[in-house]
Amino acid sequence: MGYFKTVRPLLAGIALGALAVSSASFAQADSDTAETAQNSTNDYDIIVTARLREETLQSVPVAVTALSGDMLAERGFSSIKDMEQVTPGLKFSSGGGGNSGGFNAFIRGVGESDFIVTSDPAVALYIDGIYVARSFGADLGLNDIDRVEVLRGPQGSLFGKNTIGGAVNVVTRNPDGVSSLDADVRVGSFKSARFRGTAGFTLGEDLFGSVSAIYRRANGWQDVPGNNNDLGNENALSGRLKLRWNPDGGPDVILSVDGRRQRQNGRPHNTIANDLTAPFPGFSAAFFEPCCEITDDPDKFAAESPYNFDDADAFNVSLTASIPVGTGSIKSITAYRHVDALFGRGINSINPTYVGDFHDERSRQFSQELQYENSFLDDRVSVLAGLYFFRERSLDHTTLHVVPGLTLHPGFPGFLGFIGFPAAAAPLFDVNLDFDNRQTTKNYAVFGNATVKLTEQISLDLGGRFTHEKKRFFQKGLRTDQNVPLIPQAPEYTLNDSWDSFTPKATLSFQATPDVLLYATYSKGFRSGGFNGRPTQFEEIGGYEPEKLTSWEAGLKSSLLDGKLRFNLAAYTNKYKNQQVQVNTIAGDGITIIAVVQNSGKSHMRGFEAETSLRLGSIVTIDGSVAYLDSGYDEYLSNGVDLSHLNLTNAPEWTANLGLNLNGEIGSGMQGRLRLDSAYKAAVDFDSRNAGILRTDAYWTFNANAGIDWDSGWMVQATAENFTDRREIVGGFDVRAAFGIAEAYYTPPARYFLTVGYRY
Repeated sequence: MGYFKTVRPLLAGIALGALAVSSASFAQADSDTAETAQNSTNDYDIIVTARLREETLQSVPVAVTALSGDMLAERGFSSIKDMEQVTPGLKFSSGGGGNSGGFNAFIRGVGESDFIVTSDPAVALYIDGIYVARSFGADLGLNDIDRVEVLRGPQGSLFGKNTIGGAVNVVTRNPDGVSSLDADVRVGSFKSARFRGTAGFTLGEDLFGSVSAIYRRANGWQDVPGNNNDLGNENALSGRLKLRWNPDGGPDVILSVDGRRQRQNGRPHNTIANDLTAPFPGFSAAFFEPCCEITDDPDKFAAESPYNFDDADAFNVSLTASIPVGTGSIKSITAYRHVDALFGRGINSINPTYVGDFHDERSRQFSQELQYENSFLDDRVSVLAGLYFFRERSLDHTTLHVVPGLTLHPGFPGFLGFIGFPAAAAPLFDVNLDFDNRQTTKNYAVFGNATVKLTEQISLDLGGRFTHEKKRFFQKGLRTDQNVPLIPQAPEYTLNDSWDSFTPKATLSFQATPDVLLYATYSKGFRSGGFNGRPTQFEEIGGYEPEKLTSWEAGLKSSLLDGKLRFNLAAYTNKYKNQQVQVNTIAGDGITIIAVVQNSGKSHMRGFEAETSLRLGSIVTIDGSVAYLDSGYDEYLSNGVDLSHLNLTNAPEWTANLGLNLNGEIGSGMQGRLRLDSAYKAAVDFDSRNAGILRTDAYWTFNANAGIDWDSGWMVQATAENFTDRREIVGGFDVRAAFGIAEAYYTPPARYFLTVGYRY
C-alpha cells in the first residue's frame, strides 16, 4: 500500500479541484471564453490539432497533453522523451540493441519496444503531421518547436497508421515574415555542450524563411576502460530549413528540409544476471567462461566492446500546401523520409568475444495525404475528409555474435564426441547468427470526420477510417561460423500478406457552461500484422495477426476562476485483442534459440487521468497530474503455458507529477523564474514473463530550473536533472533462457547545466 500513501496528497488535490469545478463553473456561466484565454498566463488555451484542425486545448473533446515551445524550454526539456515527466499515462521504453536515439512510447499500457523493421510502433510519432514509421533515429532534439501534443487513446480515425495506443505530434514553428533570432549555449555535467539557434527572415513580399540548427556533445556517464569509449555520450548535429509562400488570400505553401547526423558510443547498459549453464549445459565452462561481469554500479562497464556504438543519418523533406477552394480548403502533405542507423551492444564482459549484436537499419518512406475541410449551415456542421498513401522500403541486417569461432575451435569436435554428439552436429551449436531482412509496406486509407452541433451546447463527432495495408517480407539467415543456412529447409524465403480494417470513432460532447466541457467517446484502434523477423526454426517462419483495441472514454475539461484554475479528467476502459508480444526462450533441444512475436490473446486496460493547474496571484502556479492504470492479460496462452495472470510491460499502476512555478519581476527590466518538478512512477515490469529481475520499485525523480530574462532579449538558466541522483531500472531484456544473461538500463545520474541565450 506504499504507492497509495505516495499519491494520496495528489488525489486530495484532484478531489479539491473537482469540488472547485462544481462550485465555480456555475458562478462563471456568463463569463466570456475569449477573455479567459487572454487572462491566462499558463497557455491553458494553447492551440492543438488533435482533430486535424486548429482548436484550443480546453475546447477539444480529446485527452491530450500539450506544451508550447516556451513551456518546454522553461522546464529544461531537450528530448521528446521528457514529455513523460508531465503526461499522465505516458511511458517511454528504453528500446534495445544499444540504440539511444529511438522513440518507443507506451500510453495506457499500449506500446512497442522493438526496433526491428518487421515491428511497427503502437504509439505513433508525427512530425508536422507526417507519420514516422521507424523508431530508430526518430528522437529529434527539441529546437524551433511550436508545441508537442500527446494524444492518449486510439486515434485511428484521423491519424496516419498504427495509432492504436495514441499519438505524439511534434509541430515545428513556421516562418511568419518576422525577422528574428533565438539562440542559446548550454554547458554542464560530463563536459556537455549544446549550441542551438533559429533565425527567421523575409525573402520577398509573400515569401518567408527560417533556418535552425542544434549541436549536442557530451562525455558518457557510464565509464568504460580505454579512451573515449564511455557509454551515454552525445555527438549529434541536426538542422532544418523552412520556406513559406503565403500570399494574402491565397495558398499557404511550406517546404521543409531537415537532416541529422549522429555518431555516439551507445546506450549505457549493465549485466544483472549470468547463468551460462542454463542455455548451454555441459560445455559452458569449457568454452564460454569467463563471461559476463555482474555489477550493481550502473556507472561502470567491465570492458571495451567493438559493438558499443550508435550512429544515425537522417534526411527528410516535405511540402505542405493549404489551398482555399470555395468556402473550404484542400490540404496536401507530401513527404519523404530517409534514415540509416548503425548501432550495436556488447555484453558487460571481461571476455570481449562473448555476445554482442550489430544492427544495420535502413528505411525509405514516402507518404501523400490529401484533406478537404469545409463548414456548412452557419458553421453548425464541420466536415473533414481525406485520402492517405504510404510506402516504406526497409532493411534490417542483424548480426549476433556469441563466442565467434566456438564451433571452429580445434578441440570442439572432440568435445562433441565426449558429450555424445557427432561432429556433423557442429552447426547446431553455432549460435552466431546473421539475419538479412527486407520489407516493403504499402498502406492505403480513406478517412473522414463530421462535427455536428445538435444544439448550442451539444455536439456529435463522427469519424472513421478504412485502411488496407500490404507487406512483403524477405529473409535470409546464416550461421556465420559454419557458413550454412540457419534454417536448412528455407535458406531464404519471401512472405506476403495484407490486412483490412475499419476504425470508427464517435464523440458526444456537452458544453455545460462556457468553461466546462463534458464528453464521451467510443473508438477503435488497429495495428497491422507482420512477420517474425528472427526465426530460428522452420516452424517459426510466418507472421502474426493485427492488434485491435476497443476503447470507451468519458472526460471533463474545465477552465475556472477567470482562467486561474484548469482541471481536466478522463476515465477509460480498453479491450485489447491479439496483442503482439516478443517471446525469447530456448527450444526443447536445449540449444536452439527461439525469438518470435506471438499474439497474446486478450488483455484489458482501465483507469483514469487527471490534470490540474492553479495560478495563485501573478507569481505562483502549481500544476500536476495523476494517472491510475489497471492492466493485465485476460487470455494469454504461450507455447502451451497459461500466462493470463501476468502484468503488461511498461504499464505502471500509478504515475504522477507535481510542479511549482514562480515567475515575477525581480528588478528593472528583469524577470525571474523558478520551476521545481517531481515525477512519480509505481512499480513496473519490463519483461513479458514478469520474472521479477526486470521489475523496478516505485520511485520519484526531481528536477529544477531557475532563470532570469532581461527585456533586452538576454536570458540565463540553471538546470538540475534528477538532482537526488535516483538510479532505477527503466528497461532491459531477460534472455536467460536463451543466452543465460539479463541486462538492464538505468536512469542517468544527476546532471547540472547552465544556459545562456539571446532572443529578438
